[in-house]
Amino acid sequence: MTCHPESCSAVQSCRPSAAGFSLIEVTIAMGIFGGSILVLMGLTAITTEFAMTNREMTAASQLAAKVFTDYPSRRAGPQTMTATAP
Repeated sequence: MTCHPESCSAVQSCRPSAAGFSLIEVTIAMGIFGGSILVLMGLTAITTEFAMTNREMTAASQLAAKVFTDYPSRRAGPQTMTATAP
């Protein structure tokens, strides 16, 4: 684009228009991106905590199931109760 100063008005610019983003657009986009990263990091911490809690609960449930499954066989063993007189 050739520019002749006498043909340019106050509204027009004699500079060639460059395609791109303005500083405010880039700043807003970086703010949204940074906020998204912070949210994802928070969610990762929460889900890791839930996973550890669930692992402990699963281990406790399996242990309780094993104890209650083995309970009748332990009870059937030779146990004699003797009554003592006061």
